Amino acid sequence: MTTGITLSPGEAASSLVAIVLSIAATYIGAYQHGLQAGKAQCRSKALLELNLDSERKRYQNLYVPLKKLFASHFFVATTTFRYKRLSCRIARSWRFAKRGNIRYSAKALVDQGITATAAFECGKEFPFDDIQRLVDDNLNIADSKLQDLVRTVQRMRFDSHQPLWESAGSLWDQETVLSLEEQALFSHINKEFQRLNERFALDS
Repeated sequence: MTTGITLSPGEAASSLVAIVLSIAATYIGAYQHGLQAGKAQCRSKALLELNLDSERKRYQNLYVPLKKLFASHFFVATTTFRYKRLSCRIARSWRFAKRGNIRYSAKALVDQGITATAAFECGKEFPFDDIQRLVDDNLNIADSKLQDLVRTVQRMRFDSHQPLWESAGSLWDQETVLSLEEQALFSHINKEFQRLNERFALDS
């Protein structure tokens, strides 16, 4: 014997309305989710376009002029060894050993007295004043690392400022030899220019 469920017209109408409302709620939820996803995608695209425009301006207005400052500068790095020969290091080590300085004696055996220097050929000076002017004029697009490196060089130059006759080394060396801070700034300018140039060179 089969038992059936019989709905009154009112109950059937209520069930149908419930089903329709459920389908509508699902559709509206999916639509709102798609709308939010679309807005998020638009915001993401706008942000990417903004970043791209900022990078392009940084390349054209800052790093191209910075790179041009070094167009006639030829970077030369040299390394000198004061104690390159083993016999020199042994003799130096023995002098420390005779004084009872065992730690310095052991260090002298491996210390080659390496001195690394960097400069521009033909007596070219590091164009820091021009670099600082370009960065100051473009603070809105200058990357934070570039600004930090410029401030570091500025602080180094201020701290080391003294009359030439009290400075170590010849006047020639003082004008041409680059400090470690200047080398770091020069290296960053080259690397960042190369990165941006590969991206925007065809747009120029």
